[in-house]
Amino acid sequence: MGDEKHLSIIRTSYLRDLQIQFQKEVTELIDIYLHDAKRKIANLHKALLDANYANYIGAVRELRLRSVDVGAIQFSYRCLQLEIAVQEMRLEFIKELTSLLESEFVAVQLALEHLKASKSQKGSYLIKEYS
Repeated sequence: MGDEKHLSIIRTSYLRDLQIQFQKEVTELIDIYLHDAKRKIANLHKALLDANYANYIGAVRELRLRSVDVGAIQFSYRCLQLEIAVQEMRLEFIKELTSLLESEFVAVQLALEHLKASKSQKGSYLIKEYS
């Protein structure tokens, strides 16, 4: 997967803004997000299993907001779609859509890992704009 594909998944300007705001290395911010996102996805599955839709909405909302922070805008939009579907109690496909969301997260994770690796190789701690 080339840089263009990764850049279409992650808007680096958002991640750069987050980096400036928290004064942390990109690699650390990515690691924090990935750890938290995996936990949130596990929480989604647990909430579904327990039929606890309030917890589901909370977990998917947090995942959506954190995903915007790192520039995963399309993935965040998918989270919003799930959040709205559960709020409206359109539950017939929630399990399948949650699995789809988890699959889409893999692409986000790969893009962030690629970005992290490229920043580590270049020794750059501040993301540059790619536009």
